[in-house]
Amino acid sequence: MPDLRHVHLNFSKNKISQKGAQSIADALASNPNMTGLSLDLNDNDIGTEGAQIISQTLRNMQNLTRFNINL
Repeated sequence: MPDLRHVHLNFSKNKISQKGAQSIADALASNPNMTGLSLDLNDNDIGTEGAQIISQTLRNMQNLTRFNINL
């Protein structure tokens, strides 16, 4: 995987479930040097647990200095 520092991911309106949220979290965790992230998850079905999964991953991304999320 390339070294991605600033990333915009638009996953809006994709019917992403909690399982999909886990996959997104896993992908984010595989790039710990990311410093900027814009993540659009608007109009999906990740639910509270999916949001918590992604949130926990983001907490562990210590280099992340800019973050924007749309739920």
